[in-house]
Formats: sequence, C-alpha cells, structure tokens
Amino acid sequence: MVGDEKDRPPPKGVSRVEIEPSTQTRATIIIVGSAAIFLLALVLSLRTPGRLAAAGVSVAFLGPVMAVLIAARSFTRIFTGYAFAPFDFAGFIVLVWNENQPLLFSLYCGSAALIVLLVVVMVTKPPAESGAGILIPMLVAIAGAAVSFLAFVSLTRLVAAIVDPIAKDPIVLSYEFTSLGEAAQTMRSRLILAIVVSLITTIALIATLVLSFILRPLRARVLVVFFALIVMFAGAWLERTWCDVLKTTALTGRFPDTFLTR
Repeated sequence: MVGDEKDRPPPKGVSRVEIEPSTQTRATIIIVGSAAIFLLALVLSLRTPGRLAAAGVSVAFLGPVMAVLIAARSFTRIFTGYAFAPFDFAGFIVLVWNENQPLLFSLYCGSAALIVLLVVVMVTKPPAESGAGILIPMLVAIAGAAVSFLAFVSLTRLVAAIVDPIAKDPIVLSYEFTSLGEAAQTMRSRLILAIVVSLITTIALIATLVLSFILRPLRARVLVVFFALIVMFAGAWLERTWCDVLKTTALTGRFPDTFLTR
C-alpha cells in the first residue's frame, strides 16, 4: 500500500505559471496610480513642511490595501467558476497565484515609496512646531493594513487546503474540519474579514492623507516612517513566500513543506 501511494501520479499540473494579461493590467493600474498619488503627495508635502510623513505613509499603504480589497472581492467569481471544474486542482492554484500578484507588486511599490520617504524626511529640516494629533489614526491604519494582508493570505491558504486532493499534505492537516459546512463557514469569515478590514483601512488611509494637511505636523516622523517600512517589508516578504509556494504547487501538484503550509 505504501509503494502504491508513492507511485501514484500527482494531480494535474501545468507546464509553467505566468501572469495573466488581465492580472498584469490590474497590477499596472494599481502601481501606476499609487506612484502618481505618492509623487503628488510628495510635492504638496514639500511645499507645506511637516506634512510629509503622514501623507507619504498613507499613500504608500493605499495601493496594497486596495489590491487586497479587489482580490478578495474577485474570490466570489473564482468560487463560482470553480464549481464547474472542481477537480482542476492545479488550475485553481494558478487562479489564486494570479490574484496574489497585484498585491505582491503593490507591496514592492509601497516599499520603494517608503524608502524614498524615509530618505526625504531624514534630510529635511524638522519644523519647530510638533504634535501627535495624527499619530493614532496613522498607527491604526497601518495596523489595519497588516491585518488585511494577513487575512487575505490566510484566506487563500484556507481555500487551497480545502481543495487539495492529497489528504496528507501539511496544509490540509493544519486544518481540522468536521464537515464541509464548517469549512465553508470559516472560509466565509476570512473573506468577510479581508473585505471589511481592507475597506475600513482604505477609508482610514484617505482620512489620514487629508488630516496630514490639516492637523499639526507629526512628531517623530522618522520613527513612524521606519515602522511603516518594517511592516511593508514584512508584508512583501510574506506575500513573496506565499506566491513561491503557490507557483511550486501548481507546477508539481504538491504543496512544498514550508512554514506557510503547516
């Protein structure tokens, strides 16, 4: 029996994993839009000293959070389409892989923007006036962005575990569902969390951007930007690792043994 299980061919695979044209277009729109808004905020902030940190951080996180919101919304369409081909495991993994690409590229773009912002706030002279009126909403927005990233990765991980045809894969064993209804309910809660938190965070980031030009300058600008950069780097690393897992799974038909699949 053990030998037969080892000789069993893996599920249907794919020859290569490439970004679909529609996914590439969506990623391009998110990146170009985020970069344009960031440059506009940068120029306006330089003309009004002290507003740079809050405006730049909020714009840098706006792109990735919008990518999470769009991707989570599209999962309803993916679930509906997958009902007509429930055994195409590799094809489903490729769909999930494509949905993660705009988020990955927007995290790269946001990280680059925060690096530029960190350099600018370090070389510009801090204003004499200081205040922390905008610090709390900004930290809440950063925390909300981190939660939305984790909720989306957790959602895709959960869905992949549900459709995995190999019952002994670590990612399947990491979830203990007594019924399909329980699995569907858990998946629904993750989807709602990803959509709701990313939507609230988007509103909070836009409000932070507006408040940065209304309230007093932010105290400890360099520390806040550095903290935001750490969060963005962590999100980019997590998303990059998960995309590698999905790509390997689609090509081999088996989930690789990593900390994300346990």
